[in-house]
Amino acid sequence: MSLYRLLTRYQRFVFGFAILMALAGLVAYSSMARQEDPSFPYRVGILKVVFPGASANQIEKLITEPLEEELAQVEEIKQLETISRDNIAVFTIQLKDRIYATDAAWDRVRRAMERAQREFPDGVSDIELDDRRMDIPTVVLSIMGDDDPIVLADAADEIKQHLLTVPGVSRIEVNGAPEKELVIAADETVLHQLGINRQTIVQHLQQRNALIPGGLINNGDRFIRINTQSDVQELNDLALLPITLPNGQRVPLNALASISIQPREPLAAQTFHNGERAVSLGVITVRGQTDTIAFGEGLRKKLDEIRPMFAPLEIKEAFFQPTYVKARLDGLQ
Repeated sequence: MSLYRLLTRYQRFVFGFAILMALAGLVAYSSMARQEDPSFPYRVGILKVVFPGASANQIEKLITEPLEEELAQVEEIKQLETISRDNIAVFTIQLKDRIYATDAAWDRVRRAMERAQREFPDGVSDIELDDRRMDIPTVVLSIMGDDDPIVLADAADEIKQHLLTVPGVSRIEVNGAPEKELVIAADETVLHQLGINRQTIVQHLQQRNALIPGGLINNGDRFIRINTQSDVQELNDLALLPITLPNGQRVPLNALASISIQPREPLAAQTFHNGERAVSLGVITVRGQTDTIAFGEGLRKKLDEIRPMFAPLEIKEAFFQPTYVKARLDGLQ
């Protein structure tokens, strides 16, 4: 029996099957994830080691060579490029193309880093591996409306915690926020009049900020941890820290010095929105089947909820990928 006769004999079945497939296709199209950028395995990472005060030759001998020897034992690594400069070593690590379980591979890289770190000299201040270099933010937000970058950075940290509750958010990167440092500027004239010096203040700070374990109390049913509150947790606590004078009297620290939290010098990379100082949040979605359009709607709803909480600061969209995805899909219809 020819195919034509078979189709004409079972016309109802054929038409019913075709309609069913068309409906299934429409349902699949309406429910499928909508993304502009595909997801790729994390096969590229950047490793940075900071050794302040070391020359490029010292970095090469003390940092780069030990790390290269340990990383050479990680069989998943396809290519390793290193740059040794004054104060810093930078490693670009690329995994082999056949590696899809990249988390396990990066774990082995981290174990190699730990082995090499045992040989590092004292003074190495930072060692960091970024193995998520291929993630692209779906949304970039700018926090602005104040000249003080500390105010913007604090607001960005709070906004980040709110946005992490939005379904589909994987992580949020903060860019342009300065590193903070506590500045205690003592008035030398006042210190001299009271018969003390800066070292006196330093000693009181060390004593007050000591971490003293309080231990546990067993009341029969459970253990209760004792908090000694021996460390300084609030700026106001530090301002009221009593300083003992040679005559036995005590005065609060804020009577002897000004206390503030300021951006650490030199300033880190800064971000601007239309020429105005800002701190940006890069929102990265969960890899895989995330519907970018639905995600954007949920994120904007959350932003509308929290904006009044941070007024007069502004939360502006520097980049909003869901809008572009929707426009392109609408253009296909």
